[in-house]
Amino acid sequence: MKQSHSLCQRLGIKQEDMAVYLGVSVDTMSQYEIYRRSLPSGANIKLLNLEILLAEKTRPLVREDTGEDMSHFGNEAQHLPGNAMQEGTHYFHSTAHREKTQKILQRHAANCRHKAYLAERKLELMQHKFNQAQQLLLVMEALKEKEPPESIDTSWIHVMRQAALKKLDQNGLPAQTKCRLRLLSMQQQEKIAGQMDQDLQDYRM
Repeated sequence: MKQSHSLCQRLGIKQEDMAVYLGVSVDTMSQYEIYRRSLPSGANIKLLNLEILLAEKTRPLVREDTGEDMSHFGNEAQHLPGNAMQEGTHYFHSTAHREKTQKILQRHAANCRHKAYLAERKLELMQHKFNQAQQLLLVMEALKEKEPPESIDTSWIHVMRQAALKKLDQNGLPAQTKCRLRLLSMQQQEKIAGQMDQDLQDYRM
């Protein structure tokens, strides 16, 4: 693909927008990008000037004190025209944006921490109920075997056995595994959000 296509991708603009800037038709742009047509000289000059401006107004994100690559916070510096900033001033991500991002990360970390706490408590409760159900089932089986038939209510034993089996099913390994996965997921997300927050704090230093 030609230079104009690369510029459109880098600037995030459509082919139609580039055609308007260059003063050519969309069809001419399309033909040019597949090497089937040349651009007028005036359009070529505009395209070259745009490439030069882009190279001048952008640079890699590297911390001055350590030389560390901070590209995960944005690949290129940006320039705000007009009243947004003084002409010629460069910035990476504005302080306000970094602070907003940190708040998002901190809220997410806190939310994950709370959900992890709930998942951990739920897992403990499921394990407790599972153990209870096991004990109940064992006792009902033993009661049925040892007690004389005329001295016990077999229907009651049946009801208790069914309740124990239901509780075992609701709190068994599959259910506990789902809960454990949620717990691990929340813990991992909290860790990632915390690390991203720390990276932003280090970036500001």
